[in-house]
Amino acid sequence: MLYRKIILLFFITLLIASCRNPSPNNSSEGPIDIPGNLPQYFDSLLTTGNYLIPYHTDSAEEVSAIVRSLTLLQDYADGKTDKYPAWAVKESLNSMILEIAYDESHGEFDIFDLMKMCITDNFFEIYMEQAIRLCPDVRLLTDRTSADGQIGILTFTNWSAHSMLTYLIYKTKEGYFNKVCWIVSDAYYNRIYQVEHEGERYYLLVDFNYNYKGDILSLVSLSENRPKECLQVIAEEVCHVVHDVLLSKDKQIIFNPKTLTWKECKKNKNGYWVEFPGSRAFRLVFGEKISIEMV
Repeated sequence: MLYRKIILLFFITLLIASCRNPSPNNSSEGPIDIPGNLPQYFDSLLTTGNYLIPYHTDSAEEVSAIVRSLTLLQDYADGKTDKYPAWAVKESLNSMILEIAYDESHGEFDIFDLMKMCITDNFFEIYMEQAIRLCPDVRLLTDRTSADGQIGILTFTNWSAHSMLTYLIYKTKEGYFNKVCWIVSDAYYNRIYQVEHEGERYYLLVDFNYNYKGDILSLVSLSENRPKECLQVIAEEVCHVVHDVLLSKDKQIIFNPKTLTWKECKKNKNGYWVEFPGSRAFRLVFGEKISIEMV
């Protein structure tokens, strides 16, 4: 009993000593830190830096589990175990994002504060960065992954079940994985298509959420060792037409990577998506700028 009280007091002391002010030295924008000892590295962030482990309840159990997961990650990095602790990482990320979502839902922070907390460096971001760096296969942590395993999407939801934070996880030329906070909105990319053009591979991220009220796709390239969005809409009408289609639950947009086109489709009596009369087709156009046009 006394041991538990000492552990709890230790974590509470760390939490009180820290705050939410981020440091600019560990951003995903620059080189990733490669610490030799993860527990010591994060302990240093908590005790000498301005960092906080987000946790939701009055219990220290969540914090203890997060600290434990760092030991498991270090054991994997040291070769003491050949199994990446994906379950422990997911639990830790989910418990931390729960606190961020709680703050957002209860009005303690506005959207701009949340963007600053989540996109800039904080304990959650740096933890995720290190966990992803050590991950041997992006499929272990992401919700949706490209066929070649080079990129994946990880989406965290808020209390109202709409996506709050979407991360694009990608493989760098150095061979490890890194992350980009892609959006803070209701977008939920649930399809990833690979598009080949003139020897370069692109990834088309598509949102088929019928209730979504904004952009429905992004085209990205890894040619610069960092995801680069490279899509422009040249006809404003395109977005409105696609938006109208998505609001109808009996219609869908089917993308054809070979022709770089997609069309409005409707289910037939056998349950297959087929083109229906009067449907429009859209095409990716590769020029000085990549754009969309109606066919």
